[in-house]
Amino acid sequence: MSLRNYIKQHGDRYILTVPINATLQTSGDGYWSNVAKYVKVKHATIDVARDPQEDDNEYFDDSDLRVYFDRRTWKCSIHGLIYTDKLFMSHLRTMLHKAGVPLSIANEVSYSEQGMQDEEYVSCDAYELANAVREAML
Repeated sequence: MSLRNYIKQHGDRYILTVPINATLQTSGDGYWSNVAKYVKVKHATIDVARDPQEDDNEYFDDSDLRVYFDRRTWKCSIHGLIYTDKLFMSHLRTMLHKAGVPLSIANEVSYSEQGMQDEEYVSCDAYELANAVREAML
């Protein structure tokens, strides 16, 4: 399936929502959790600017891929953050590819900084995916 099928335009932004609806696994090797268990992942979204600014003096961020999980299967207050778990990231990349993200782009997805993690989602950097969204909408 084409990425374009998952993209909606909202003003000068594109919103990509990738349906994942799969159970991914953690290995417990992350810095913030030693829990190995299955986690139900619902979908992933990224909000991308149609025309990124080229000004080197201005920070422009549209690479935050938010991977939403079912809080009944993972509770950060009990299990910790999924952040930095290698197996979860490997499974996520595979699921993104199965949903239509080119493998070379899915493999570039990585965890963003710890402070961007949330109780409802795993935050990932996805610069190449943001660029692919813009290209798909040309």
